Parts: sequence; structure tokens; C-alpha cells
Amino acid sequence: MSYASKKNTFENNPKKTIVIFIGISLLLFDFLFKGLINLYNAVFYSDSIQDVVTSHDVYHHTFKPYKEVNLHSDKGNYTIITNSLGFKDDKKINIEKDIDKKRIIFIGDSFTEGVLLNFEKTFAGIFKKYLAERDIDFLNAGRGGYSPIIYWTKIKHLLEIEKVKFDELYVFIDLSDTFDEYATYDLNENQNVILKNIPQSKPIQRENFIGKTKIFLKENTIFTYFILNYISDTLSNNDYAGIWYLHIVNDVHFDKWPINESTYNEWGEKGIKLQIKYMNKLKKLLDENNLKLTVVVYPWISQIWYEDLNSLHVKIWKDWAKNNHSNFIDLFPLFVKKGISNSEKDKIINENYIRGDFHFNEKGNQIIAEELIRKLVN
Repeated sequence: MSYASKKNTFENNPKKTIVIFIGISLLLFDFLFKGLINLYNAVFYSDSIQDVVTSHDVYHHTFKPYKEVNLHSDKGNYTIITNSLGFKDDKKINIEKDIDKKRIIFIGDSFTEGVLLNFEKTFAGIFKKYLAERDIDFLNAGRGGYSPIIYWTKIKHLLEIEKVKFDELYVFIDLSDTFDEYATYDLNENQNVILKNIPQSKPIQRENFIGKTKIFLKENTIFTYFILNYISDTLSNNDYAGIWYLHIVNDVHFDKWPINESTYNEWGEKGIKLQIKYMNKLKKLLDENNLKLTVVVYPWISQIWYEDLNSLHVKIWKDWAKNNHSNFIDLFPLFVKKGISNSEKDKIINENYIRGDFHFNEKGNQIIAEELIRKLVN
């Protein structure tokens, strides 16, 4: 038997051998590189969100006071700092409740909280800096998962129990507030916020092998996950392969009630009635204390994709503000455009929203802050 016939598979296919060797080397490098990133995050961003969140007897949940936690997510690293009231802030400071200068308070859900971003990069943080230069005090009472029932109970608690003085309240009403009012929150006999017991319409879906593999690669690699995920989308005949936000446009339903008749009929209309009920209570409370109210609305990604500029969400709260002698700010035109191409929509979304999420990124927050400041000045 000749030497040539004794050659193994690798020797007979040198080009294939080189490709395999390079592929394995790159995969190992990818694992090592992501491992080093994970190690860095474990050392410097090792805190848990549970270190700063807490329940509340009156308005269901809030942040713990005087906290500073360094957090890691697959969207990036960020820090949450809270003041003495348990509000997200730029420093762990004591809040003077009975203040002798003008004060503005923001309240809303996760968009107003500014999730996944440091306070100074959120529209609330930018707005605070602007006000501070003009000797106006500012507090951000926003927190993820809030809706009008909590806006009312929290502000009521701040005024009547905490005795926090302020002059004007900005309420940022989110599209998902409608679902929260319908399915999430209720009041007990003491007028404190509790959870409703409404079963979810969709069962929990367990991940199959491909799903589990994607999760493993996402947690342990960077380049490998991106490449294989793109190939997977392409092979599945997805016309929008690699476009990260399409699952939000297609699968997330909290923001669809203004553009989907069946969703509106299922829970949208009921949720809106509850929102208006608690916003009426909030307005009455503010009127009794001679305090101003500004209502603000803003779009999710779906509103950009479906060109929902003249949204039912906008109309409802514009009419409500007019009928209740309140200021109204519509932020939809900053992001939602009519008659533009999908590539133009893609540009707007990628420039202003956190990749892999539906909240505004730093640029989106900056645009909102500038518009709020412009409205304040005018």
C-alpha cells in the first residue's frame, strides 16, 4: 500500500482542513471574547435589579430609596441611582419636600423611568439639568409598569402623606397603559393598588431545540450568534431577515389596540375607560391642590412602522386634555412619518430605539427632551 493511500481525510482535503481549522479557531475566539466580556460584567456590573426594586403598600411597586446599583443586560450596562423618595435620580440625595421654589414632577411608566439608561441620558435627566440651570426643581416619579391607576394613587400619596410640594405634573401616558388597566391592576377596599387575577390569553411557550440553541449562543458568543441567526432568518424565507424589531411589530400586542380592531374590541375599549376613570381622579386631585397638569403621548415602534401618525391614542388624550383644561404634548410627529419607505422607517427606528427593545435610546431621549424644553419655553 502506497503512502498516498494511507493519507487521512485531512491530508486528502487540505483546503477543507484549513476552512475547518479557521472556523473552529474563530468559534473558540468568539467564546473566549464573550467570556471575557461576561467576566468584566460579573465584576463591575454584578448587582441585581432586585437590589433596588421593592413593593409598596399603596401604589404597588417602586424603587428603594438611597440606592446605587450597577446592572448588566444584553442591551448594555447601566446604573440606577435613587433619592430619598425612591425616585430615579442623578445622585443619592435627600429630597426637600416643602420647597420654596417651583417644582415639576414627571410620572409615567418605563419610558419615563428611562430603562436601560443612566439617568443623565434619559429625557427626564436632560430636562432636570435644563431646569436646574433656571433654579427650578425636578423629580421623576416614573417607574416601569405604571399606568393611570398608579399615577393617581402615587401622586395622592405624595401630596397627602409625604407632603411633597410641587407646581406642575407631567403625565406620560403609554400605549401599554391601556392593557395594564384592563388586565393588571385594581384597587382593594382601602383604595390601594393590587393585582387583578385575569388569566393570560396566551399559554407560555417552551423553547424547542433551535430556540434553546439560540439562547445558548446569544449568552456565550457574539459573532456566531449574529451570523447563524441571520442565516436562520434567511432560510425561513423571512423577507425581513436580520431586522430585529419586526417581532415587536408582529408579535407584541400591548401597542396594537389603536390599529387593530379585534384587539381594541377585546380589551382596548375597556382599558381606555379605566384609564379615563383614574385620570379624572388625578385631575380632580390636582385641581383641589391648584396644580397644573400636562399630558404627553409618544409612539412605540409599531406606530412608526404602520404610520399611525393620527393615532386613536393621540386623539383620545388630546380631547381629554382639552375637555379638562390641561396642556397636551404630542410627540408622535417627532418619529412617525406618513408616506415614507420601509428603509426610511428602518432608519428612524434604528436611530431612536434601543436595539432589541422597544424603548428610546439616548438619541430618542435627547429628541424628546429638546421638544419638552421647547414647549416649556414657548
